[in-house]
Amino acid sequence: DLRMIGEAVDEFKGEAPDTHAELRLELPVDARIPDEYIASERLRLEAYQKLSSAASAAAKPGQIDLVIEELHDRYGAAPEQVQTLITVSRIRRMASLHGMNEVVAMGKVLRIAQVTLPDSKQVRLQRMYPQAKYQDAAPILTVPLPQASRPGQTVSDGEFLEWLLGFFRAIFDATPDAAEQEE
Repeated sequence: DLRMIGEAVDEFKGEAPDTHAELRLELPVDARIPDEYIASERLRLEAYQKLSSAASAAAKPGQIDLVIEELHDRYGAAPEQVQTLITVSRIRRMASLHGMNEVVAMGKVLRIAQVTLPDSKQVRLQRMYPQAKYQDAAPILTVPLPQASRPGQTVSDGEFLEWLLGFFRAIFDATPDAAEQEE
């Protein structure tokens, strides 16, 4: 899980994990850097750290793309788990830029906390995601997770992330590289 990776990186660098205003991002996908891609644990942790920094709200736009280029140059084409990790990093950045502190898949729903939706977005949410619930007192938003088209099948990591990116675009007007295109 990415939080554990973050804490491992902090420990590796001798820093205490930063708990305040930390985004809790838990998604049911295989997002990691496999040993076969980067054999050295130190270099793997370094790559996680660079991606984590690039995904933060404080990072300059375009940083994730620079990390991707560097990984490609040093280690070759990224395997699927790394592609997934990169997409998750983009989602982390979008969530951070929108001030969210929780994007967590729980059971059959995605729970997003610390999210403020103006009335127009609440209307759009109800139209596009009729099963979604928004409590502005909390402020928490829950939306049912995508289900596989046929019973007994599971939604692939790619399909899940595509759905999540679509949700962020539709409800928060967020794009993983919106800021990147402004430069």
